[in-house]
Amino acid sequence: MRMLTMLPLLGLAVLAYVAASWMQGADMVVWLGSEFHTITNLPSGGEMGLEITNGDLFVLVGLFLLAMEIIKSTNTKGFSMANHGFSMLVFVIALFLFLTVEGYATSVFLMLLVMTLVDVMGMMITIVTARRDIGLGGFDAG
Repeated sequence: MRMLTMLPLLGLAVLAYVAASWMQGADMVVWLGSEFHTITNLPSGGEMGLEITNGDLFVLVGLFLLAMEIIKSTNTKGFSMANHGFSMLVFVIALFLFLTVEGYATSVFLMLLVMTLVDVMGMMITIVTARRDIGLGGFDAG
């Protein structure tokens, strides 16, 4: 079970994007903009409804996974530190894909990339908290 807590959940979102990119090929941008589902029974009574695209679904799932990662990052045990290392690896891989591979320079993947960056920043929060808790010098907790 601890092995599962070491793996960054946002890596699943990046892997899902990679799999979708392989399946869609050059049509990835069109596929991201295509409709996934429309919600029409909203209390606001809007006539058009709420259209959720495939790209929106990636972002929504990524935000949910980011929230889970933030909750996981509050732990300072050894396997949590391994999770932070893997999160950094996921960020570096996602950055590499965004900058160098065609089909990954989309707004959806950029949002996933920023989510992985926020996850990596959680590592910094964990380190600062751990330093404060064990009382290392050079840090003024205010």
